[in-house]
Amino acid sequence: MIKLTKILQEASKTGAMTGTQEKEFSTGIRNIHMKQADFSRFAINDKTPHSKINLGGCGIFAKLLYYNMRKYLNITPEIICFDLPNHQIGKGEINDYNSVEDYNNDGNLCIHLLLRIGDNYIDSSGIHKLSWYETQVYRIPLAIQEGMTIQTLTKWVADSNSWNPTFNRYTIGDINKDMVEVLKLVKKSGIKE
Repeated sequence: MIKLTKILQEASKTGAMTGTQEKEFSTGIRNIHMKQADFSRFAINDKTPHSKINLGGCGIFAKLLYYNMRKYLNITPEIICFDLPNHQIGKGEINDYNSVEDYNNDGNLCIHLLLRIGDNYIDSSGIHKLSWYETQVYRIPLAIQEGMTIQTLTKWVADSNSWNPTFNRYTIGDINKDMVEVLKLVKKSGIKE
């Protein structure tokens, strides 16, 4: 049976996953997003119109998924920061900043933090191509800041003052627990090598 490791490795080479392969992983990730969106909405206050898990929780989700993909699937994805198109910096220069606030105060704008394997981008909404974010989500071309280390991401997400205050950090444990369950199921999947 193929493990998701093989699927994602192949996806990084070919730039595509079969519908069945992507569905298993992407559906599990989206389910975590939806479950935590419900928890977050009610845990913050009843005036919050919708969860903003990817608006302040995106870095935390990326950090958890990075560590869990390494642990359960033996995959090390890239950590990516989306920025405005005129804000391109050199690969790895993002690690010079101590926080997202420092990064933004230097004339940049961290729009979103997520993971990438090949040309597949992964966040709590699932697996997408760059064009999906540029045409469906942000509706602008994006600068892709590459080379962020897990140490930099960990440092950035440790400071809650720089992030969207409506993201409920008390849900991090539940997000991680649900993510581990999804990745364990994926690892046990019945797809052949």
